[in-house]
Amino acid sequence: MRPATSFTLVLGAATAVALFTACSGAGSRALPPVGPAEPTLVGQSRAQPFTAGPPPSPGALVPVGPRSPWLEHLTANIPLNVAVLYVSGATCACVLVYSQRGTDQAPIGMIGGMSDARGLFVDHEGDLYVGNSLADTVPIYEEGQLTAPVETLTDPGNHPSDIVRDGYFARSTIYVVNQNTDQQGPGSISVYVNGSTTPSYYLNTHPNTFLDSITLDSQHNLFAGYGDPEGVAHIDEFKKGSRQPIQLPTQLGYTGGMEIDNTDDLLVADPDFFTGQNNPAVDILSIGSPIPEHQFDMEGWPYYVALNKKEYHVYVSDAKMSQIREYKYPEGILIDTITKGLENGNYPVGVAVAHPGPL
Repeated sequence: MRPATSFTLVLGAATAVALFTACSGAGSRALPPVGPAEPTLVGQSRAQPFTAGPPPSPGALVPVGPRSPWLEHLTANIPLNVAVLYVSGATCACVLVYSQRGTDQAPIGMIGGMSDARGLFVDHEGDLYVGNSLADTVPIYEEGQLTAPVETLTDPGNHPSDIVRDGYFARSTIYVVNQNTDQQGPGSISVYVNGSTTPSYYLNTHPNTFLDSITLDSQHNLFAGYGDPEGVAHIDEFKKGSRQPIQLPTQLGYTGGMEIDNTDDLLVADPDFFTGQNNPAVDILSIGSPIPEHQFDMEGWPYYVALNKKEYHVYVSDAKMSQIREYKYPEGILIDTITKGLENGNYPVGVAVAHPGPL
């Protein structure tokens, strides 16, 4: 736990703004075109309780324009000496690669062939894991060799939205959050043990209609963020080795991407899609406390987060404003805003850095 920091929790009505397809229900999601097009109706009109993946807004109108000029002529050949930021794009069927250095820097590389890429994870060896949602796979790319995956995890019928790995090499355990299923059933957690590329077993949270995020603390306890059948955001903890979830007290509007920092505080992106009771924010929570120690990035739709290796910077994807924002951590002081490659509807979803902060 870090020293207490004063904050203000602001209540208010959330602005109903249309934007998102990627989280609007897994089984029926379709990627908008990347070329010129008329505004396209995406998402689905849903009343409570929510019966599929998290809709940002019912029946969203997303204007999809020409392909971003920054995405032309990009390759997957990235020198190993470049510290990189990975970003999954909503409509480019790709993961974009940026240098961590620069100001509003343009992408320097791109991994193509994705089908609704969502959460991203980089392990201690620098390998990149992609939640390739509509393909029901998690392709794994070796650092610096991004032209083709070195391995692929498969789980037909489940739509991966986030990944975390516990341990090193063949003796590790990989946890994959499935947002929901082909039949838009509840989400689950696929567990891959001892190098298996198919699930060894599954973990289940308390009743949910979707899961979106997952992380581990230094004691190997697992945390999963989800929405319950009434559309209320929750976080469940699985103690090391346990298959029984413990529901933590939370007062979040939505549990987007999560990370545990090196003080074992929980960093959570809360775009507050559902309730409109809170401002959007990135929250720093002491595990077990429903009230954040500190909040920052209180704008747009903060959706996924990525701490750099020494945890003095954090990257936040904003799917509403189509930006990546970089902040000093934990102060929450804005350093950089990235927009290049994210134009014309190609809003960012997952983010990860090579290398990440420690598990």
